[in-house]
Amino acid sequence: MLKLFIASISFSFAFYGFSFAQSKPIAIKTTDHSPASCQGIKVAKAEIMVDTSIRVKPTHAYMSMEFSAITGTTLAEVLNGNNLFWVYDDKMKEIKISDKLLKKVNSSMESSTVNLTVKIPFRLKTDSKKYTVKYRWESPDKRKWIEATATK
Repeated sequence: MLKLFIASISFSFAFYGFSFAQSKPIAIKTTDHSPASCQGIKVAKAEIMVDTSIRVKPTHAYMSMEFSAITGTTLAEVLNGNNLFWVYDDKMKEIKISDKLLKKVNSSMESSTVNLTVKIPFRLKTDSKKYTVKYRWESPDKRKWIEATATK
């Protein structure tokens, strides 16, 4: 009987144990109350705003997303991760953006936190229509991610 009990515990851990080890998505507080979440890491706060002061493409407005005090990752992991973004118009039709996003990453060795700032080109400065921008960062092993969606 004891062997049967131990075998059933081993069997259940082998098939269900990995799902218990996965962390669940955690909501991130944003300054404009846009939906944002992360998994495998913690983000203290996110500041999301429209930035028109960038001189790289002076005709474009950029969606600025600043994720501060990220713990549970390293500077190298953030730099080597994938940065993906999508832009949708007011009818939720995807718009292809040929420009690349701008990214700034810095880290503090004392507190082992990482700060990530991305700037995504999404419309012309003179355009007043609403656009939805979705951003996703994934670690190289795809276990950690940050996701944010903003409509401006």
